[in-house]
Amino acid sequence: MARDFGRSNNSSFAEDASADTVDLAPPIMRSQLLDECDAMVQYALGSGMMLPTDIHGGLALLDSVRSGAMDTLASSEVVELAVLHGQLAHLVAPAKPHTLYLMQTDPARDSWVSILGPLPNIRRLMMGAVVFVAMFIGTSLSPNLNKETIAGSIYSLSGTVLMVNLAFIIAAAGIGSCFHVLFAAHKFVSEGTYEPKYESTYWMRIAMGVMSGLILAEMVGIDFQDGKTMGKPILALLGGFSATLLHRILNQLVTKVESMFPTEGAEPAKPYDGGSGGGSGGASGGGSIGADRPAALPLPAEVQAPAESAPPALPPPAAAPPPPPPAQDEPDEPAPAPTPAPSAAPAPAPAPSATPAPAPSPAPAETKEQGGSWLRP
Repeated sequence: MARDFGRSNNSSFAEDASADTVDLAPPIMRSQLLDECDAMVQYALGSGMMLPTDIHGGLALLDSVRSGAMDTLASSEVVELAVLHGQLAHLVAPAKPHTLYLMQTDPARDSWVSILGPLPNIRRLMMGAVVFVAMFIGTSLSPNLNKETIAGSIYSLSGTVLMVNLAFIIAAAGIGSCFHVLFAAHKFVSEGTYEPKYESTYWMRIAMGVMSGLILAEMVGIDFQDGKTMGKPILALLGGFSATLLHRILNQLVTKVESMFPTEGAEPAKPYDGGSGGGSGGASGGGSIGADRPAALPLPAEVQAPAESAPPALPPPAAAPPPPPPAQDEPDEPAPAPTPAPSAAPAPAPAPSATPAPAPSPAPAETKEQGGSWLRP
């Protein structure tokens, strides 16, 4: 029975696949293909783009489908529409098909509400910016906001004065965050790359900007080296515009606080006997071999072996006289003045017998100079 059941299922599937006019595409996919292709064609024609000739057949199919019933669309026609969709998406790039469809099917496209933006979320962001601007103006008109109160802190103010000052700071931070969000959304809308799936991130960015501006203005503060301080409204505006500024400041504060407390379980550094060089003796030139090792460890055998097997130092050869220097290297020195003692007594005769006589030289002046050098102590 199981075999017959599988055979009947396979035969019915083959019959469905062999039919030419069977609709295999879901209605939602067919509707999306038709709507986005229509929106991209309108955008391309409205922008003056040149449509390539290889999509003319797909355009004819799109027009015929738009004029007829979508439920009778065959599978081969769905494939042809998918190919047309890819060609049109490549033509209108960097704009995205779904964004173009949303902008062309906006219900408030032809009403006065469209002055706030082409999409519902953009209009909501504009309304949020208007609310923060109105709050900023309203708190600025209050007599509880002045130069003295804005310079005070949350610890020195109270009551209505504190509430008005905090509302003013929040309004400034909200203006900065809305400006940043609308500036980014304006680029996406103008390029046609706006993604509705990121709509919640815009509001998250506004919330982080308001918190960042409030924390910077009331809790952190920035002091310059010359003693000047940045005003609270400017800090709130900067914090709202760039929430990463507060994130970076808090990270640096956390790093400094952690450096004040050593990590538990860390081993202290071992003492070294390498002197003030701070490194190995061969690299720094200020220590011996193995000076970069800890003092508690002995030197390895391959380092100590040369010191034990080194031969004893030989005494300097003081008995052997040095060889006579060559005549050309000997500096010219004045001959010693003759004294009457050598001429009176023939004492220098035994001295040549103890040492070999120098080689005879052809010039007498050079002989006297060489003999004088031998007689010098």
